[in-house]
Amino acid sequence: MSNVDKPFQYHPTSSPPTHTTLQPIPAFPKILTLDIGGRKLKLAPDILRSGSDFFRRLMSGRFPWEPEPDGSYWLDADADLFVHLVRFMRRPNVFPLFYDAAKGFDYDLYHRLQAEADYFQMDALCNWIKEKKYLGAISIKTYTPNIRSMTEISAQLRLANISEDLHFVPQTRKVYICPRAIPVHRDRQDLCGMACRKKQGDHPVEYEKEKYVEVPLLYLRVRITP
Repeated sequence: MSNVDKPFQYHPTSSPPTHTTLQPIPAFPKILTLDIGGRKLKLAPDILRSGSDFFRRLMSGRFPWEPEPDGSYWLDADADLFVHLVRFMRRPNVFPLFYDAAKGFDYDLYHRLQAEADYFQMDALCNWIKEKKYLGAISIKTYTPNIRSMTEISAQLRLANISEDLHFVPQTRKVYICPRAIPVHRDRQDLCGMACRKKQGDHPVEYEKEKYVEVPLLYLRVRITP
């Protein structure tokens, strides 16, 4: 335990203390410039103190942290990850959401950010990631596939949180052939009247195979849970 950590002890045989010597808290500029691996970030010192126990101790005066010749303060950390930490320090009620509709959650980024939050002693963020609470931030609803043909597919405007997944499935079907070869009666046996039935006689009903493409559309709605 260092001398700073030891509490002052008063002994009756000694003279009563007239004053105690406190370590002065160093004066940091109102706007602090951090040099994180060559990347400069500017923020208020109070943001660092209130958002991280690491910085609260580092900036207490108990440890040396001198500015560089250009006035910045060097910090050996991953700049890309540290940006996320700063965002959380500024808005501690807004947790990071790393989600892509096509790829899902960025688990690798969450894992690396958890390690940084643990190092800089940001317990709220570290525990939130460790407990995987981000999984509850996204809800996905799947709708029953809508079957369409190629002729029914057209460009439509949709909300950004709704994705449409199309699948093209080749199919074959039987198509009714009118015995009188009337084009509008094709595949519409109900349109054939007495003349068609007379022409049909005792001959079997004629069909022909027709190829077509079936397009099932699967809709997904993604919603961010507050």
